[in-house]
Amino acid sequence: MQKKSILAILSLFFILIGCNLEDEDERSVIEGYSLGTLPTDESKLTIFVEDSFVGNTIEKLYSVDMEIHMNITDYSVEAYNVTLEHNTKIIIEDTGQQLTINSLFDEEISNHDILALQLLIWSDIIPVTVNVKEDFTKQVSTDRPGYITHSRELLPVYTAKEIKIPPLSKEHFSLHFIDKLNDYHVVIVYSDDVIPEKEIWGMYEDYWDDIGEVSNMTYNTHLSLLEQDFLDIYNLPLDSNTDYPYFFLLDHEGILLETTDWDEVISIVEVNQD
Repeated sequence: MQKKSILAILSLFFILIGCNLEDEDERSVIEGYSLGTLPTDESKLTIFVEDSFVGNTIEKLYSVDMEIHMNITDYSVEAYNVTLEHNTKIIIEDTGQQLTINSLFDEEISNHDILALQLLIWSDIIPVTVNVKEDFTKQVSTDRPGYITHSRELLPVYTAKEIKIPPLSKEHFSLHFIDKLNDYHVVIVYSDDVIPEKEIWGMYEDYWDDIGEVSNMTYNTHLSLLEQDFLDIYNLPLDSNTDYPYFFLLDHEGILLETTDWDEVISIVEVNQD
């Protein structure tokens, strides 16, 4: 009987310990979208959760006319700057790979995982879960000097213990390449195995000439070159029989067109001129 009582007490003890650990984990977690490292401090990563203008509708975050229609005096945002240390764990969830910021130039790391790490640090709109060293307290920042995409200083600061990047998708590809400044964004996907680098750069210049011609030299469309391996990070592989270059045409809301026909792209850009 005494042995059973001791076992029961021990069981209760371990259950309570487990609950406390779970509570501690929950208190130290920030979930949101990485906006990349600060231009003035690459050791700090901005995590956006929501604001008073777009809520947590992340695809509207970079709306080109947002500052025209918002009163910055009433603006509030939940966002944080987290410090990346040399031993901060960065976990790529779809491969299970555990990295640190020192892994950026490690040639033994797969292309998929390195691209995910590069997106986290040097890009924006990447969903993340951040486990911080301190007890996390939700804080909404007001009296901001500007919109979050223009002013990321003076936010609450935490220290990142672990960052998880979930599997990315076509939706995240669209969020990343939605045009933030122009009417359109054309992502030109090529394959090193099909088109030599020198040749694709020559084609790129020709595409720019075409855009200038149909836009009356306003260049309302941005062009980007993307090696097809980059699509792997978004789990967006193209068919092995795909012809290159392959074009994604995006506007402020998402992907308008996928095609291998440049004339299709030009026809949309041209028709929608003012």
